[in-house]
Amino acid sequence: MTKMIKCIKNFIIPIVNDDGFDTGEYKVVKMGSKWTINDDEGDFRLIGGDIRLVSIDSDTDLAWIEICKETFEEYFDIIR
Repeated sequence: MTKMIKCIKNFIIPIVNDDGFDTGEYKVVKMGSKWTINDDEGDFRLIGGDIRLVSIDSDTDLAWIEICKETFEEYFDIIR
């Protein structure tokens, strides 16, 4: 089941390359940005995050993020 998620406050996230290695760069996940989470997605994670979110906003250059449960609970709300 896919859920829609909304970021409730800005936070900074490290950027990784296609191999999952840290690039030393950081980007802001913006308050109000919208994401999806798919509970049926299985266990695929590129960098080992607890939760994988996929962006549905066209104004962000982050296609997806992986975060820990604590970050999810602090910075996101499920909107449906």
